[in-house]
Amino acid sequence: MTKAGLAVLLIIFLGTAVMAAFISYNLIATSSPPFRAYPSPFSKYVGQPLGEVQVNQTALASLVVSQGKVNGTTNNGVILYIPFNWTLNLTVYNKESFNLTVIMGDASYTVPTNSSMLISIPHLSEGNYTLLISGEDLTYQANVSVIKDLLSPYVYIGE
Repeated sequence: MTKAGLAVLLIIFLGTAVMAAFISYNLIATSSPPFRAYPSPFSKYVGQPLGEVQVNQTALASLVVSQGKVNGTTNNGVILYIPFNWTLNLTVYNKESFNLTVIMGDASYTVPTNSSMLISIPHLSEGNYTLLISGEDLTYQANVSVIKDLLSPYVYIGE
């Protein structure tokens, strides 16, 4: 067989392999629903016999309070963006020489000196919330925005 014939066979073989890979990728991509694109309450469908299965979504955030600042910022320097109906697990690290009071909504928490506390706020409703952190020499306000069509949480840290 000539070099031209071998080249044609090689092109046919490679084309067939590429098409098979493309077809199998599309079968997987179209048969698996894009779970993260569904609006709340974030459920996925796995078919029979299991039916609908709830997906638990949790946003994790940490705030370090030290030298009169939160995560190195002054008042209003931290904004948390959380998807609607997610749970917020917020860890507050108190490196101050005094106890801190953390208030969000109707809930109030005390974080002792040189310790940390995990604050879990489940199933957040859409809207804007104020996260107030205060102590002897500190009054700090952070903001929490819960957004309905947001797909994943993120944090803005200003100055």
